[in-house]
Amino acid sequence: MLTPNEELIASNEELQSTNEELHAVNEELYTVNNEHQSKILELTALSNDIDNLFRSTEIGVVFLDQSLQVRKFTPAANQIFQFLPTDVGRPIRNLAINVNYPSLLEVLSETARTGKVTEQEINTNDQHLLVRIHPYIDNDEEQQGVVMSIIDITATRKVQIELQSQRIKAKLAQDTLDVFQERYQQLYHETPVMMYSLDARGVVIAVSNFWLSKLGYPRNMILGATVDLFLNPESQERFEKLWPRFLESGLSIDVPMRIQTKSGEIIDVLQSMIAERDDLGEVSRCLVVSVDISQRKLAEAARLESEQRFRSMADHAPVMIWLTDTHGHCTYLNQEWLQFTGDSLEPALDKGWTEGIHPEDAEETAAAYQQALSERQPFRQEFRRCDRNGNYCWLLDTAKPRFLPTGEFAGMIGSCIDITLQKQAEQSLELSNLTLEADLAEKDASLHTIEGNLQESEARFYSLADNAPVLIWLSDAQGNCTYVNQTWEILTGQSLESQLDGGWLHTIHPEDRERVQSLFQESCAQQCPFEQEFLQARADGVYRWILATGVPRLAADQFAGLICSCMDISDIKHSQKRLEQAIQELQRSNQELEQFAYIASHDLREPLRKIQSFAELLQDDLSTKLDQDQSRYFGYIMSGAARMQCLIQDVLQYSRVGRNDQPLELIDLNHVLDIVQSDLSLSIEENQAVIEFDSLPSIYAHTVEMTQVFENLINNAIKFRSSTPPRIQISAEQQSESWTISVKDNGIGIPQDSFERIFTMFQRLHYPDQYPGTGIGLALCRKVIENYGGTLICRSTPGEGATFVIQLPLQPRVPILK
Repeated sequence: MLTPNEELIASNEELQSTNEELHAVNEELYTVNNEHQSKILELTALSNDIDNLFRSTEIGVVFLDQSLQVRKFTPAANQIFQFLPTDVGRPIRNLAINVNYPSLLEVLSETARTGKVTEQEINTNDQHLLVRIHPYIDNDEEQQGVVMSIIDITATRKVQIELQSQRIKAKLAQDTLDVFQERYQQLYHETPVMMYSLDARGVVIAVSNFWLSKLGYPRNMILGATVDLFLNPESQERFEKLWPRFLESGLSIDVPMRIQTKSGEIIDVLQSMIAERDDLGEVSRCLVVSVDISQRKLAEAARLESEQRFRSMADHAPVMIWLTDTHGHCTYLNQEWLQFTGDSLEPALDKGWTEGIHPEDAEETAAAYQQALSERQPFRQEFRRCDRNGNYCWLLDTAKPRFLPTGEFAGMIGSCIDITLQKQAEQSLELSNLTLEADLAEKDASLHTIEGNLQESEARFYSLADNAPVLIWLSDAQGNCTYVNQTWEILTGQSLESQLDGGWLHTIHPEDRERVQSLFQESCAQQCPFEQEFLQARADGVYRWILATGVPRLAADQFAGLICSCMDISDIKHSQKRLEQAIQELQRSNQELEQFAYIASHDLREPLRKIQSFAELLQDDLSTKLDQDQSRYFGYIMSGAARMQCLIQDVLQYSRVGRNDQPLELIDLNHVLDIVQSDLSLSIEENQAVIEFDSLPSIYAHTVEMTQVFENLINNAIKFRSSTPPRIQISAEQQSESWTISVKDNGIGIPQDSFERIFTMFQRLHYPDQYPGTGIGLALCRKVIENYGGTLICRSTPGEGATFVIQLPLQPRVPILK
């Protein structure tokens, strides 16, 4: 049994143990309290976070307990339901909920009872609200109420509506695009136009059915290939140059190309390249539309051949031809016209055909032409016109209006014939004017076949030929006749079919037929012009003289045959025969006149020599017996006889000008002047005259006649000197078709009104006792120069000397000594 002390120690130990347990419990309680305080702080922070979340969120949230009493709500929910602060703790069924949700209470009750989640979209005050009702679950997964969240989805709905509208529009656009794509593909493949498409690399990505059928390539061979497959080398090079520029600019272009079919045939096309761009505006595709222009080129070649035929006929026609537009402005002049006027084409077109008409004929001719132009009527006029040498020639100009196939007036076509010889023949031989006009009209009628515009087609040429009043026919390259005009059929009485191939030869007189056929075949073989005169039978059986002229015609630069025209020259043949007889009579008369002049001058010289001789003897015998007056009378006799002797000599020289039958030869004018200076050396020395000349040319002439010309001009310059010593300058300048030679002096000069008078026989400006001479020298000079086809004129100012200007053609009109 324990002692009390031991019991006390045991109790003390028990108390101490209890105390330690209490201390441990106290420490545990302290820890729990600290944790509790920490939890309180966390809950406070969490409550603050929830309050801030409620205030900041735009989502309306209402917390209800299981009995559907309001526990809490967010400010966004307050704006929707218009809650009051006193509504917390009140049942929601007792509140006035201003939303369009009639079954709200039933849904809330069902969720509180079953925990069902419900979502409903409602509309109120132009707002779209999404209401979600779901159970409030605690940490123990126990339902402790209901949470109702309300989200304003008005903006979302508007976006959805707009998006739906855009989707509908996009669907419509896509449907429209699909229709257009279908129509585009249908148009692409069914349109009879060659089309293909290229990507940005220049690779073919699509090709139309017509393109494939036209060129004969299979589709699988073309797709994926480049244009090098079907473009010829020249077109490939052109495409390679323009493709980078096309991709850069994106501008549509038209370019001619040559495409090779699978069979090797070359087709000329005009390619239109059209750019297709992507969303970034870059060229992504190229649509190439090719138009076959081969027929157009053939038509153009035919038109050019027609133009060439017209030009060839017009330029080889032996008459001057002109064309005007609807306003009367000249648009074409043939080579004969340019040869006559000495102009080139452009200046001649600027001047027009009326430029250069004699002033006395200009007004009447212009008025007649304007009247014909305005009334669309034929025009016919005779007038004088200046030629390339400054001489006026008589021309017969006939014209008539030109009309297009549509009947529209296109201008006038006219032809001019030089009738100077006929005019002279009329005046000299008193030929019948009516006969001459008939001859000229016949010639003019042959020229009307050349009517036509330079750009008119082959059909118009045949229409013009059929209506021409002359005979026209065409041959092929082998010389076979391929066409005769209606005039041929009418005048010969033969049909077109009977004249084809060699049938046209049967209308020719048997004696001429073989010759004409041989020469015509030779012209075809040599591809050279053809010209022959022969007798041809008319429909009435009468043979008429025909002049047939033909020129080669070309097609695509290849000889295609001859185009020939026939002109009835029977009347001209008769006129030529009468003219030849008249010329022979005139030559006989000239020979008699020349013989008479020579005999007369010889017979006149003999009495003059006797007068001079006996007058000298008589003067010598009576010299000591004669008074002053008698001596003066003897001087008059001697002077008059000497002047008569010079006059006879000059008249004889003048009559011989132009009678030299010897051909011209190339003479050096420097040598001619040396001869003249030698002949006039005494006069040059006495008058201290100075003669200066450059290096003068060589010309075709007679040395004797040119010596007479320069001797007369230089002698006059010395004779009609001023107070200063004579200074004579001779120069030469080459023009395009002539030499211009000037002889300039520093003498007394010549009045302007006497420039032409000084070239007239026996015309003098001074008395013989002032300046000796016969008045024939300058007339002789002009006659010599004009016989060479040149001119001689004077330019002068009194007191300042005179200049005589000689103009001689580079090519003379008379035979040249070879």
